[in-house]
Amino acid sequence: MSEMGNLSGKELSAADLGIEDLSAANQGVADLSGALLIGANLAGAFLSVTDLTGADLTGANLTAADLTGADLTGADLTDAKLGGANLDAAVLNKANLKGAYMRRADLRGAVLRDANLKGAVLSDGDLTGADLTGADLTGADLNLANLTDANLTDANLTDTKLSGANLNDADLTGANLTDANLKDADLTGAYRTETALTAKKREPVGRYLRGADLTDANLRGANLRNANLRNANLQGADLTDANLRGANLRDADLSNARLDWADLTGADLTGADLTGVDLTGVDLTGVDRTSMELEYRPWAAFGRGSHQAKSDENRFRKESSGYRGDLPGLFYLVDNKKNGAAKVGITNKERTNGRRLRHLRELGFEVVKTWERADGRLIQQLETQTLVYIRKTLGLEPYLRKGDLGETGGWTETFSSEGVSKEELIDWVDLKLLQLEEEKASGIADKF
Repeated sequence: MSEMGNLSGKELSAADLGIEDLSAANQGVADLSGALLIGANLAGAFLSVTDLTGADLTGANLTAADLTGADLTGADLTDAKLGGANLDAAVLNKANLKGAYMRRADLRGAVLRDANLKGAVLSDGDLTGADLTGADLTGADLNLANLTDANLTDANLTDTKLSGANLNDADLTGANLTDANLKDADLTGAYRTETALTAKKREPVGRYLRGADLTDANLRGANLRNANLRNANLQGADLTDANLRGANLRDADLSNARLDWADLTGADLTGADLTGVDLTGVDLTGVDRTSMELEYRPWAAFGRGSHQAKSDENRFRKESSGYRGDLPGLFYLVDNKKNGAAKVGITNKERTNGRRLRHLRELGFEVVKTWERADGRLIQQLETQTLVYIRKTLGLEPYLRKGDLGETGGWTETFSSEGVSKEELIDWVDLKLLQLEEEKASGIADKF
């Protein structure tokens, strides 16, 4: 250990320690405020509860150092090495951590308000409960980081890598996530922070991303179940295979976003901009597709002149096989004795000329029973209620996988034919349809 190894309780404010080797030093509760520690070797140093406010630690080696509860407010840690360091409950408000290497660092409960973390490496780090309000994380690497219950209010996460990160219960209110990579990230159950005159409290409101800027963000496979994305900007975002079940997407901008095989079961898309979106393979169970179709203009994505755009529109309307609630509908039950799969679905028979059922027969399915009604929305509601019964009441998961039914999709509406008898399901559908018709007649279900 160097001569300066034991600095416990010593006054070193504004001291210039140059590039001294202080590795494994025992600082105790030293005052190092304003100290110049540029390039210092503090690997493994014990700096718990040390005052390092305003210190210059540019390029310093703090690998595996113990900075538990240390005060680093306004400190300069540009390009510092903090891999595996313990910063539990440390204060780093307005600290400069640009380019810092902090892989696997422990930042649980750390306070980094308005900190500069541009280009910092925080992968595999533990930031549980950390306060990153207003922090600049532009281009930072947070892959596989644990951000459970972290406060990222108004944080700049532009071009940030968050692949596989755990953002469970994180507060992303007002955060800028433009070009962020959230592939396979878990954003389950975020909170909204509400401030009262005398106290703050957190109230669970589902994943809170209201108004967030997610332009061109990579959200492939992300878990956004019950997310509050109202007014969010998701222009060009990649939501392929994302879980958006029950998400609030009211007035969200989804123009030119990718939603291939995304699960939007029960999502609220009222007023959402779906210009240029391809809904191939998207699970829209429980979504009012009729009102959505009025706003859905995929031909606009071609970006051509008005004449060509009109041609593209006509071609799309001709080729699209999407269900329309304003036309007579048919609900069907089919099964496949060879692979043990059963399936329910809806189609506009007069619009598709029976193509849907013919395709299913070509795949080995046999029609068990069909139900036709002039009210297409009633049939749409019947499908929704039947799938809720199959999934929640009977507990039957999708039996087939993506691609098993070809380009037309529909695998999410399959289930094991052994999970429920044909007779039992037919009886249930008959009764449910009767109930829906009675409700409609009495005015209870005027609008689906």
